[in-house]
Amino acid sequence: MKLILLPALFIINKYEYETVCYPFMKNLGKAIYEFELQRKKKNKPDSSRFGLDYQ
Repeated sequence: MKLILLPALFIINKYEYETVCYPFMKNLGKAIYEFELQRKKKNKPDSSRFGLDYQ
């Protein structure tokens, strides 16, 4: 997946939220999520200090 930045949107003061911004942010979020799923984590998360019970 290629991410393309469009600096011209900020220069001409015309924002295409529905056609450019929202799809871009959606794809960026998916790319980060997929990366985090595959990434080896040095420290495993520990939420025990918050006292949450997921059962």
